[in-house]
Amino acid sequence: MMDEFTNNIESIASDRVQKEFENRFSIKCENYKIIHLADSKYCNSCGSALSSK
Repeated sequence: MMDEFTNNIESIASDRVQKEFENRFSIKCENYKIIHLADSKYCNSCGSALSSK
């Protein structure tokens, strides 16, 4: 039971870290919904220009 609890806590923390990263340091391509670093100019998948927030 304790292992399950620990795994759930790790999952919640991981989700929060991922969301924080997405909100602060990334831009999503409108076509592919792929996350790029905030200073990226173009999508690596489709080549479309990424707009900054």
